[in-house]
Amino acid sequence: MYNKRKICLFLPLLAMIFSASAKKRNPQTDYLELKRIKSAESVITIVDEQREIALVLNKEQRNALLDKLEVSKKLEAKKFPSPCKAYKLNLYYDTHYLSFITNGKTICQSGSSEMYELLNDCSETIEAVFGIYDAFLNPPPTAKNNSASDFIVTSHYLLQKRDKNRYYVLELTYGSGLPVTSIRAFDAVASTDFIQLDDDKKISIKNHEYELYIKGKKTGASIFTDYSLKRLKVDMHSFYIYHN
Repeated sequence: MYNKRKICLFLPLLAMIFSASAKKRNPQTDYLELKRIKSAESVITIVDEQREIALVLNKEQRNALLDKLEVSKKLEAKKFPSPCKAYKLNLYYDTHYLSFITNGKTICQSGSSEMYELLNDCSETIEAVFGIYDAFLNPPPTAKNNSASDFIVTSHYLLQKRDKNRYYVLELTYGSGLPVTSIRAFDAVASTDFIQLDDDKKISIKNHEYELYIKGKKTGASIFTDYSLKRLKVDMHSFYIYHN
């Protein structure tokens, strides 16, 4: 009877030891809180500190990046080798804020020397987002002049047609008396006569008469066409300084 009691007491302790050991072997189970971040309405801002550019990921981009932020193993503490290209990731979810540095293949929390290897290289996912912004700074010869549509009071939309049904879109959102509060880039395919964006927003491109629809309702706002690349650079710099 005494031996049975010893076994009953020992088994829970053994389970705890195995559980702790498993966590050590699998850092991805607790690092980045991946499951919580993926299931939450998170906001991710990616920052290129070398170029002083910051962009907020749209839902599609955010999900694509989170799918690749899975840790495989812990590495020896060290800095990224120079001149390695690194990006800053600012994550906001629930009431939490986390900041990380990644070169695409490895990742570490800002201010920490602990570095982890990623299962998948996320460089291409990040660079594709900045590539949309770059396209507005250096439009291809075949693209029409950049223009913006002031569909609602606090937002501007810059459209660049890439081919028959493909558009690059920049959405710049302003605060009340504040600098730009968000800049998002979309690589969108037009379906019929609309470009679908996040948050139940879509842009009508029928007959080149651009109109913004929110939850299926036409806003009726007018088109604003004197937005310049110089203004875009100023807005981008303001967003970087305010939110970096």
